[in-house]
Amino acid sequence: MTETSHSSPPQEDGLGERVVLLLEDDDVHAAIIEHLLDSMGLLTLHVRDLAAARALLRERWVDMIVADLLLPDSMPMNSLSALLDLAERIPIVVVTAWMVPLHGLHGGTRLKLFDKCQFDPGAFKVLVRYLLSSAAPEERLNPFVDPL
Repeated sequence: MTETSHSSPPQEDGLGERVVLLLEDDDVHAAIIEHLLDSMGLLTLHVRDLAAARALLRERWVDMIVADLLLPDSMPMNSLSALLDLAERIPIVVVTAWMVPLHGLHGGTRLKLFDKCQFDPGAFKVLVRYLLSSAAPEERLNPFVDPL
């Protein structure tokens, strides 16, 4: 896992110290997304497979997950289902070239698909900002770590 922290206060969003789990096995795509999240003043935790994401989520909370679906250790629909199960109340942005129908999934409004083939950095930042700013305070509680 790599951790990228911003070197200056948030420039545009006032989102505070929010943590985003980036699940992406492609280094180029990961670097682009990390740069965008960093420019928003967000702390990015980058993992490359679903097993690492599961391990990380058992140890710490995150405010959002940004994930690809084509992962080395999971098929696309299995990845999506696992993310929804792992992150019950956390917003998830799926950035993928493998567009999937959302009907029948229980992600509701916290699950958003973003097309990697037509990636628009401005639209991505708007989506992230919207999802992070619309989360209720109780949704920021860590559902993965047992309270003391």
